[in-house]
Amino acid sequence: MTSPAPKPSGTTVTRKPRGRARRIAAWSLGTVIVLLVVVVVALLLAVQSNTGERLLLQRIAMLTGGIVSIEEPSGEIRGDFAARRVRIATAASTIDIEGLRYSMQSYQLRPLQLHFKTVHADRVHFASVANAPKSPPLTHLQLPADVAVDALSISTFTVGDTVAKPSRTVTGIAARLALTQAEHTIALTSARMEQLDIRAELKVAAPAPMGLSGSIAASTLAGAAEAPTPVDVNATLGGTLAAIEVDAHLVAQKQAVDARAVVRPFADAPLSTLNARMANFDASSVLASLPRTDVTGEAVIAIERAPYRIEIKASNALPGRADQAQLPVANLTA
Repeated sequence: MTSPAPKPSGTTVTRKPRGRARRIAAWSLGTVIVLLVVVVVALLLAVQSNTGERLLLQRIAMLTGGIVSIEEPSGEIRGDFAARRVRIATAASTIDIEGLRYSMQSYQLRPLQLHFKTVHADRVHFASVANAPKSPPLTHLQLPADVAVDALSISTFTVGDTVAKPSRTVTGIAARLALTQAEHTIALTSARMEQLDIRAELKVAAPAPMGLSGSIAASTLAGAAEAPTPVDVNATLGGTLAAIEVDAHLVAQKQAVDARAVVRPFADAPLSTLNARMANFDASSVLASLPRTDVTGEAVIAIERAPYRIEIKASNALPGRADQAQLPVANLTA
């Protein structure tokens, strides 16, 4: 049972699906990369002259049925290229890429290989379409070309219904990519989400069942005013893309969290298995938008198959009102 903290009558608490927003942010960034690669590959295959290239860019929206539009393109697709905005609109999502610039170092057509020296975007915004039909699960990650990007940078990446009011923002993204028919490798060297600096190494097999391995490290940025307590988070990843095995640990002053989980990003209930222990955990020390807490306890969740099991026993020594950035729960037992 739960023991809620007292709150004055008439107080209305609006809850936002922050967990869903963070999950969408991670997977939509991957979607942006894949769709952008497909668009560039298609353009390269379609044109082999500067005259044909200009004609194709002028008619790209008509030729793709409005799925792809490019505003104010300049340069050459097969060399140094820039566009004020690229929009990719599908039945499930809309992706706006502003201030796109890339420098292609080399390419060949047989087998198709692209090598980019740099790829940069000033802003990328991802918006999912309301009530969109559910996409079929991925069966593989094999692309029509091998792609290498020496330096990928995105100044601001946002997710949400509008650019003005995003539900999640990531800034200062810097990465290296190597995408082949056998394996995709992503090295995230920097990304900032609120007060956290995030780094990651990820390898995913392109053919089914898309085996996955990697690690994620996050730490509080030096001098971050919104971070009351510096934290370090480390996680190792395994399993497959459809069922990611996570072993995570958080260490901070007087805090500790150890968790093992299986995350199914394409499922309706993505957290199918969890075994976690927490001591004096303050959620706001990880992300400033989360409530201030002081949670100690254990949680076991197993809902992958029957018999289902959910066991939670935790106490929050810092309960309070949600509109004052606290959690209105003192004890939770399930």
